[in-house]
Amino acid sequence: MKDIIPPGNSVKWYKLEAMDMYRDIPSPFGLISRAVWKKVQHLCLSFRDVYSWNEELNWLADHWCSNSFEHKLKRLGFATTVYELWSARNRKIFQQGHATAVDIVQKVVEDIQCARASWERIPKTRENRELALEWGLSHKIFVQICI
Repeated sequence: MKDIIPPGNSVKWYKLEAMDMYRDIPSPFGLISRAVWKKVQHLCLSFRDVYSWNEELNWLADHWCSNSFEHKLKRLGFATTVYELWSARNRKIFQQGHATAVDIVQKVVEDIQCARASWERIPKTRENRELALEWGLSHKIFVQICI
């Protein structure tokens, strides 16, 4: 599994490998994580069922593997979702905090929008514009491609 993840990624993928959406996250948080990932998939313009985290990671590695803006944004959406779900889980366990699926999705969107600040010269294609619109990103990240 480690050979499918780009080197230098800040997410601890080996922890994700052991995580199962329905087994390792305390109930009813499994339902929340499912709802969050379903919404993030829709933001990524990916309309498919939600499976275990390992199956999702394998599907992601098979389908979102290029260096295009679209695939990078989708991988970032996945990584950010995992991060925010674990953060919410830890807040729930250690600080008695409570987060709804809507709260977590909002944090994912905010994280993606903050990451956008470092993006520049993204090709202005229909697919990229649609993704940017879903995530609420500014059109200023795009450059016109002259053919």
